[in-house]
Amino acid sequence: MGVRSILLTMAIVLSLKGASGLRDPVFETLNSKRFPAIFNFGDSYSDTGSSSATFDRVPYPCGMTFFGKPSGRLCDGRLIIDFLAEKLGLPYLSAYLDAMAAEFKHGANFAVSGSTIKPVDGELYAQAANPLSLNIQLLQFQQFKQRVDEVYKQDGTSRLKNRLPKPKVLSNALYTIDMGSNDIIQLSAFSRDQAHESLPEPVNYISKGIEKLHQLGGRSFLIHNVGPLGCLPSTIENYPDENLDEFGCVKFVNEMSQEFNRLLKEKVSELRTKLQDSSVFYVDMYSAKYSLIRNATQLGFNDPFGYCCKDCKMYLIPLWMKHISTANRVYKACNGPSKYISWEAEKLRLPYLSAYLDAIGANFKHGADFAASGTTIQHVDGKLYGSGLNPLSLDVQLLQFEALKERTSELYGKGNAMVKSRLPRLEEFSKALYVFDIGQNDIHHALTSTTEDQARESIPELINVFALAIETLYRGGARIFWIHNTGPIGCLPYLLVKNPPAAGNTDEAGCIKSYNEVAQEFNMQLKTRISNLRLHLNDSLLVYVDIYSAKYSLISEANTHGFVDPLGYCCKHSENKSLHCWSRQTINGSVLHATACSNPTQYISWDSIHYTEVANKWVADRIVDGFLSDPHVSLPNLIQKTC
Repeated sequence: MGVRSILLTMAIVLSLKGASGLRDPVFETLNSKRFPAIFNFGDSYSDTGSSSATFDRVPYPCGMTFFGKPSGRLCDGRLIIDFLAEKLGLPYLSAYLDAMAAEFKHGANFAVSGSTIKPVDGELYAQAANPLSLNIQLLQFQQFKQRVDEVYKQDGTSRLKNRLPKPKVLSNALYTIDMGSNDIIQLSAFSRDQAHESLPEPVNYISKGIEKLHQLGGRSFLIHNVGPLGCLPSTIENYPDENLDEFGCVKFVNEMSQEFNRLLKEKVSELRTKLQDSSVFYVDMYSAKYSLIRNATQLGFNDPFGYCCKDCKMYLIPLWMKHISTANRVYKACNGPSKYISWEAEKLRLPYLSAYLDAIGANFKHGADFAASGTTIQHVDGKLYGSGLNPLSLDVQLLQFEALKERTSELYGKGNAMVKSRLPRLEEFSKALYVFDIGQNDIHHALTSTTEDQARESIPELINVFALAIETLYRGGARIFWIHNTGPIGCLPYLLVKNPPAAGNTDEAGCIKSYNEVAQEFNMQLKTRISNLRLHLNDSLLVYVDIYSAKYSLISEANTHGFVDPLGYCCKHSENKSLHCWSRQTINGSVLHATACSNPTQYISWDSIHYTEVANKWVADRIVDGFLSDPHVSLPNLIQKTC
């Protein structure tokens, strides 16, 4: 197993048995009860691949000691959650967001590096917190449970059932929560008084999370407290002038950790009284880890505040602060990782989600969709995230594609027939059709947060980023591109309700004229850039598709095509038209959901932003024949070129 592995296992056992060495309820329960599955929620200390699947892959030398390759873990080998799974006789947990070769029969891991207990706003995001905070992880579990129920309610046998737990397993599973470190690290930048006053908030969120899981059927909970964060090499480096304790740790940060743990332990005691049909265990990871640091030399470790992968800091920069992939970079680790307690000096803090990330029933044999609602061409910073934009911007989607391609190569090398049935052959990547449909959110944000002149001035940079994305895919072997321009944004019912046009600023269709002019300017510059790209990517085919004309034609001629009010929409809140279809509203304690119209086939807009199925089909039918494309090439002809 190796020195490092044995000592990490010892740390778990010590924390479960307690300092006294007497029999402890936690230790007895874990050894006597046969848990069929584990569902874990947490941060980088227990992330087995979520960040790696969602964003840039965690590169080698991570994984070198046990897996022999990158495993999605910020460690040279296994994490504590891996050893816990081993102890319970279960396989290692698949990351919920890893859609490739994921196996959830014995649980799922929702932990993601850089995440916090507290929900992330624009300010926290700008400070390198991952938006996949505890509340999002709980929503993912709720979705997982719903999908499991759906699969098992289907008639007949489904291959998906072989990869999913039975519904009853969810109530018999062990639920583990290991997070809070990033919250405390964020608070350490505040004044001491402010930091301590803020500690009850994340503790309350953990309590609410446990109650939510209880409502969903969970009955056995293992709650880790936080470790001595003042002993992290990165903390010691960041606070060189602070008072240190007798072992060289930053004293005030450890005091914050201890206060958080005290509050957490009290809250767990309250939950035991409240949830009497459950087992809620508090695990003292602080004491186990501090003991390891205090006795490091006797246990065979070198400097307890040194770290093995000193060359890894580049990939630990939060993704939104860098714009390069680490996929082809090589990082150098120390020769003897078993002699170090810490793998790297800082923890990875990265962002977010999409359809590529759907690990249940995913099949990429004929391609993958990296699109996600609310995404942009431009990279999303804290300010943009705070305004509601999705961090899975175009650059992140390209990183996800790189990961898909790299993982496909690895899995084909293993010769797994079942995995191969869900993945494209390697030679098909160069023959595939690469589709782009993005830009409306960039324009929407610019129009609603700046002046129209400033929105126009932002377009060249958007086009540059767009062109770089095409060139990146081309360098990776892509040759055939189908590129949509942006639609008539001034005709969106949402904007017409939110920003009613001034007198004289409507066109003949009733749309906001100046907004559409900005969209047309974006389209003109995009078309020009695509023409320029053709000159130096001369062995490729770049097709510019005029979605704008198709959609505007539909809106302006809506009545002749059987639609009612072309600027109306089907799914809405009757009490508050400013709310989105997917939003909920609470009135007098009652939660109200949006309702759909009885005849969506008569509407162009589904929810004031997105089109209905029948409208999408109408537009698709108009563009596939090639008359709205430059060059004029139909989609069937393109398909022949890719075969």
